[in-house]
Amino acid sequence: MNKLATLTSLTLAALLLAIACGGNGSSPTPSPTPTSASPMVVLPSPTTEPTQTPEPTPTPTPQPQARIAFLVATRTFEGAELRGGYFDIYVMNEDGSGLTNLTNNRAATDDSFAWSPDGTRIAFRSDRDGNQEVYVMNADGSGVTNLTNDPATDGSPSWSPDGSSIAFLSDRDGNQEVYVMNADGSGVTNLTNDPATDGSPSWSPDGLRLAFTSTRDENAEIYAMNADGSGLTNLTNNRAGDGGALWSPDGTRIAFQSNREDGGAIYVMNADGSGVINLTEGIEFGGLAWSPDGTRIAFVSGSRGNFDIYVVNADGSGLTKVSEHPAITIGPPAWSPDGSRIAFRSGPHMRFDLYVMNADGSGLTQLTDSHEDEFRPIWQPRP
Repeated sequence: MNKLATLTSLTLAALLLAIACGGNGSSPTPSPTPTSASPMVVLPSPTTEPTQTPEPTPTPTPQPQARIAFLVATRTFEGAELRGGYFDIYVMNEDGSGLTNLTNNRAATDDSFAWSPDGTRIAFRSDRDGNQEVYVMNADGSGVTNLTNDPATDGSPSWSPDGSSIAFLSDRDGNQEVYVMNADGSGVTNLTNDPATDGSPSWSPDGLRLAFTSTRDENAEIYAMNADGSGLTNLTNNRAGDGGALWSPDGTRIAFQSNREDGGAIYVMNADGSGVINLTEGIEFGGLAWSPDGTRIAFVSGSRGNFDIYVVNADGSGLTKVSEHPAITIGPPAWSPDGSRIAFRSGPHMRFDLYVMNADGSGLTQLTDSHEDEFRPIWQPRP
């Protein structure tokens, strides 16, 4: 082969090598070696998420209406002359619906009845067995049971805050005394055991003490004692007549009625009898009730014209007339469990209906409308 042919073959081989190595005749650039500082990232294969059906929004469970128990007086006449009558305990929803007669008995059930603290039972007085006894029934009127079953006169039941005991009044030992029994009627004990007349038992919120009214110091005074009858103390110790003690919801104070001022007034004192304050100076009143939060007291007064409902702060400030009803209003008023409303009785003589209003007097609503006399509304406690 001549020199030209040999040169041509070498030139062609070099050209082919350049094309194979990058096309410019230079040496190929080596690929970088992976290091720990520059890791290789492996992307996952894409996947398709399954379509999820959203959870349905739960429907709120409607809350049952609060209920109110009250008394209905059915009177009997001979011509135009009143011959007698009897009371029954009814219950209704807070809007006036669901009216139900719980007792439905032509016996003389009086106004001393009370809900149990959990709202499942009602204690009441009746003479259906021939004399006045303390009974208990379920909130629907079933399960009526005679708790006292004694030939004496028993009444004014008052539940202990835990619902395990009931204080009541009885004259079975010769005069009216404060007794206590278990909620099933067992364990009856005379707590006061004094020849004077004792009445109006009221439990402290912790269930450790009872306040009551007694004439043992020759005039009506408010006393307090331990739940077993020990530790008796005269809280008022005043020449005037004092009574109707009601503990504040926190147990630190006691509201009561007294005639130590002309026309009577509502007072409040510490639980030991100190710090007495006149809340309603110059205002005649009838019935009182603590608000559930213990900051206010509602009562009925007729000293400024018609009988209406007033509310006053527990320190005596902020006295406010909250009802403007043309008929006669008779207490005591009844606070709803949340303190937002007040139920009360109002109407002409012997023709009273029940009403409810907001605590500031707005939103007045008539709950009952009958020819009978309805009174003493009490809201069912909420557990």
